[in-house]
Amino acid sequence: MRGMPSFVLPAAVLAWALALSNGGAAESMEYRVKAACLYKLLSFVEWPPETLGEPSKPLVIGVLGEDPFGALLDQTVRDRVVGGRKVEVRRFGDVEAAKAAHIVFVNLKGETLTAALKALEGVPVLTVGESSAFVDGGGVVRFVIRDEKVAFEINPDAGRKAKLAISAQLLKISKIVGRKGD
Repeated sequence: MRGMPSFVLPAAVLAWALALSNGGAAESMEYRVKAACLYKLLSFVEWPPETLGEPSKPLVIGVLGEDPFGALLDQTVRDRVVGGRKVEVRRFGDVEAAKAAHIVFVNLKGETLTAALKALEGVPVLTVGESSAFVDGGGVVRFVIRDEKVAFEINPDAGRKAKLAISAQLLKISKIVGRKGD
């Protein structure tokens, strides 16, 4: 494991996430920040060219399982473009449909989580979650809260299996987990 500092969301991104929110009581600061992080991850990952398709195809951020974001994620990506592609959000009721996304926030537990991660193994989808078993179970990025800040744990081996190139910048600010012998 690396002894790198945990990710501290830059003040500008935090301010941007706050500006996008409408201040509803049910919307938590945590999920505003996580929505902004999901969007920003699009800039730190490269997918195989054949999975991107035509330039007119959008980059898709999906949610599999219970959606903790509500409208926050949609508000965060509204009218956003990354690499010349529009960004859109989709909610998925099953793993097979989620394979059409570029990033999937997997909000499942127990055996359902294990089965979903197994089904997504090797598929060029950046899986993101927040449960303690997520990266050990084959997920790529886990959101964790450290010192009241959002931090990342990344399993680079799972990213390689998914044929994703994760930016060295992102790896440098993340806790690396899942490597054998670490």
